[in-house]
Amino acid sequence: MTTDLRQQRSLVAERPAQLERFLSELEIEHEPAVDSVEAMIERITLFGFDARVELSAAEGDALTVQLTRERLELLELDEGQIVWVRAARERTFA
Repeated sequence: MTTDLRQQRSLVAERPAQLERFLSELEIEHEPAVDSVEAMIERITLFGFDARVELSAAEGDALTVQLTRERLELLELDEGQIVWVRAARERTFA
């Protein structure tokens, strides 16, 4: 099965609620980008060296993104903040 970046971006744009299976393949940015979805940070949970960011997309769908703590600190994310979420990279499975 092959999953490419266009399919993932399509999921971001059309069906944000299905993205939980792509937790580490999503990026959070402060500015809108091509194929990004506007979302508000609802909750940030820290565990070990990672963090899970729960968001509500503008359409009301729930998104979850997993980040390293280092990336979380670099982005300076806070609950209630508006950010943009998009597919991070292409992955191919043979």
